[in-house]
Amino acid sequence: QYGTPTKSDLQQFADKHGLGEDDGVISIVARLDPLKGHDRALKALAKVVKTHNVKLLIVGNGSFSSSKKGLGLSKGEVWRTYLQTLVKNLGLEKHVIFTGHVSQKELECVYTLSDFTVLPSVAEGFGLVVVESWLYGKPVVVSKAAGIAELIVDGVNGYLVGPDDVSGLADRMKTLLENPSLTEEMGKNGRETAKLCSLERSLEEEKRIIEEVVG
Repeated sequence: QYGTPTKSDLQQFADKHGLGEDDGVISIVARLDPLKGHDRALKALAKVVKTHNVKLLIVGNGSFSSSKKGLGLSKGEVWRTYLQTLVKNLGLEKHVIFTGHVSQKELECVYTLSDFTVLPSVAEGFGLVVVESWLYGKPVVVSKAAGIAELIVDGVNGYLVGPDDVSGLADRMKTLLENPSLTEEMGKNGRETAKLCSLERSLEEEKRIIEEVVG
C-alpha cells in the first residue's frame, strides 16, 4: 500500500508546490477541520520562520463528515478560508502550501520529502497519519490529545506537546529542523514502532473476530 516514489515523482511534486532543495519541509496530513488544530501549527510556524527556511504542507481537503449541502459552505471550506486568512495575517504566504486532496502517489511524496510531520489535534482518535509518517522513517510531533500519543516515547520516536502549547510546538519543530541526525534517528525509531503497532493492531483485530465467532 505504501510505495517508494521515484526521483521523477518527487521532483514533479516539489516543482508543483514550489519546494526548494534547501527548504525544510513539515507536513500536516489531516482533513480540514478545527479539531485538527491547523491553527496552532500556523502560530507555531510563525515563530519558526524567523530563524529557519521552512515550508509547511497542509495536506487534505474538507471534513469527510460535513460535505457541502444546499447553499451553505461545508465546515471544511469555512475552516480553509479561516486558515488562509490566518496565514496572511501571520505573514506566512511564502511558507504555507495548501495541497488540497492528494493521490496516493502524491501522499508518498509528501512523507518522503518531509523532515517530519505534525499532528496538533485538539481531539483525535488513533491518528493513523503518525504510523504512515513512521513507515517513511519520519518522526512526529503529536498533540497529547491524540489517541496515538500513548505510542510516543517523547524524544525517542517523536515529541509530545500540549494541544494549546504553541511555544512548545515551535520549540520542537526548531529542534528537529536544527538536528538532522537526531531527526533521522527518531525516524528510525518510529519505523520500529510502526512495525509493533501494525502487529498489535493485527492481533487485536484477530482477537475481535475470534470473540465474535466463538461468542
